Amino acid sequence: AFDGKPLFHVRLLRTELSAYLLLEVHHILADGESVMVLLPEIDRAYGGEVLEEEAYTAFDLALDEADARRTGALAKAKAYYDSVFQGVSVDSLPAPDVFDRESSLRNLRLPLGLKPESLQELCKQQQITENAFFTGTFGLLLARFAGMDEAVFTTIYNGRTDPRTFEMAGMLVKTLPVYAAAAPEKSVTDYLREL
Repeated sequence: AFDGKPLFHVRLLRTELSAYLLLEVHHILADGESVMVLLPEIDRAYGGEVLEEEAYTAFDLALDEADARRTGALAKAKAYYDSVFQGVSVDSLPAPDVFDRESSLRNLRLPLGLKPESLQELCKQQQITENAFFTGTFGLLLARFAGMDEAVFTTIYNGRTDPRTFEMAGMLVKTLPVYAAAAPEKSVTDYLREL
């Protein structure tokens, strides 16, 4: 239990027409990616398949991460991020909105007309991931909105970098600090690759 409350609830709701499985899981146990793992497993179990136990569990991963901290991997990662953020003192928090609440300028929607296939091709040509493209776009937007050439922010990722974790249920989400140096003299290609 967490704060005296159960970490998950499972209920089966039957109606005249169907049966529904209701599953509520505390975020400390499972992230959103886990839903994509659990639901097909539940479907297979209902279909009569015998499910295999995970060979490598979230608990095993936690033990491995604890071991990595003791072997110097944490110090190495800290040194890397210290080098990335050395001398960076950017305040990327957006300034308060200067427009009143009734202004139509508060929300801006800009249709780009960019087709998914075109974006995939662009990323392939530039040798970057789509994630890097969108993260870089956000960093550039944040920097320009603040009137600066750089931005600092955090993003999250699913924490599934080891193939043994791809089909794992657990809370694997990691927070990633990002430094986006978007100087005007730098090409967009260089900026995105650097990021």
